Amino acid sequence: NPTQQQSGLTRGALASADIDPDYALLVEQGVKVVSAPVNVIMSETSYARFFCFKDPDGTFLELVQVITTE
Repeated sequence: NPTQQQSGLTRGALASADIDPDYALLVEQGVKVVSAPVNVIMSETSYARFFCFKDPDGTFLELVQVITTE
């Protein structure tokens, strides 16, 4: 399993336009996800939704959707 202390790529983030269907598709395909999408407040007018999962080599990947509420 990759660790943050080794050389090379150990984690990557990708943008999502609509995270809930992306999450559902990955789960349906049997991808090992760490958790369902969670919200992180970025400011009074925006927040991010994200979740992490592992690729076949065990590298952590993250899908992120930024949402503006104004």
